[in-house]
Parts: sequence; structure tokens; C-alpha cells
Amino acid sequence: MSGEVFLHVGFHKTATTYLQKNLFPVIDDVAFLGRHFEDINYGSSLYVTIMKFLCQPILDENLLVTCQLRLKDQLAKGSVLISDEWLTSNYDGFYYGCGANWREKIRRISLLVDCMECRVILVQRSIVDNAFSLYCEFKQIPYGNSHRDFFDFCSTSPEADALVNAYEYLHYLFGERLIAYSYECESPNFKSLSELLGGKKIADKVRLENVKVRAGDAIL
Repeated sequence: MSGEVFLHVGFHKTATTYLQKNLFPVIDDVAFLGRHFEDINYGSSLYVTIMKFLCQPILDENLLVTCQLRLKDQLAKGSVLISDEWLTSNYDGFYYGCGANWREKIRRISLLVDCMECRVILVQRSIVDNAFSLYCEFKQIPYGNSHRDFFDFCSTSPEADALVNAYEYLHYLFGERLIAYSYECESPNFKSLSELLGGKKIADKVRLENVKVRAGDAIL
């Protein structure tokens, strides 16, 4: 193997979609394996296979070996970046809430990249702001509208649990291989991600923008 695995695991509402569409695909010397936004199953074959392994209800050791072998073949060509915010959520696009929980997904990541050069990227913002953005978004979809109010969401949702506890769990599993990037909604500076990605250069054609969505009095 000659390359390195970069795994971007979220969180939700930290400009993940923007990064996946506009930044990650144009980082020099890094093959981006990310989701297809019309349907997660339309992503690259390797991405879909890895995500199904990470998200499936019961761990499949045969599929783990398949993923490792295919990932090592890809790494022989250079570094790889895999990005999916559902890795810090109990939901996913395959099993619709019936798959592995976020802790198990993260544990499986550690199995997947065992003995590989790897760094895990977690983009964070204020926990309260992040939780409220999630609450507003999830109220629009069947998965999230079961919560009575914001307090109930914070108290019972696995996504809120991940916002509080995922960093500690990731650090426990990956130690110094965990890269925590602070995202400021009002003034994002994604160019610093190039340093976090091992000094990989971001292609000049990327134009960074601060895209805001206003919901009531909240900037999401």
C-alpha cells in the first residue's frame, strides 16, 4: 500500500454536503469515495460496499475482509477519502434506522482500517447550535418528527448523543489519528482542511462560499 485513508465522519449540519460536492472531489492526489446525492446506492462500488459493511445490522466478517482487500487495492494507487455524515448517526440510507448504531459504525471503522495508514476527520461546531440545526431539519422528515420538542430531541435522539460523545469515543479508538476541525458557521475557512489532510492541495478552481439557511431566527 502506498496511500492513506482519510475518513470524514460528520457531523450533520457542518457543511458536509458542500464539502462532498465542491471540495473533497478536487483535492489533489486523493481519490474521493463519497455518496451520490440522488440515491446512496448510486455511489462508487467501493463506497457502497464499505458503507453497507459499516451500517449493516449484524457485522459480516466476510464482507469486512472483502472491504479491506478492495480498499488496499485502491490504496496501491494512492490516498483515499471516504465521507459520510451518517457514520455519526443511527440512521443511514441502506437500512433506514434498523442498521448499526453510531458507536458500532465507528467501531467497525477501526476494524476496517486496521494496519492501514489512516486519519479520521470530525467537523464540529457548537453542540447546541448543531443540535438545533439537526432538530429543525429532522422535523421535516419522518425519521425525526417523533420528537415532541427540542428538549426531547436533545434528551433522546442518537444524533444528539453522538454530538456529545462521538469525539471522546473516536479519540479512544484512534488517538492521534483523529483530526477534529472546528467549523464556524458565520465564517467558515475550509482551506485549512488541506493541512488537516496531510498538506494535500485543494485545486484552485474551488470557490469557497458561506451558504446560510435561515429557519425562523436560527442560522443553520
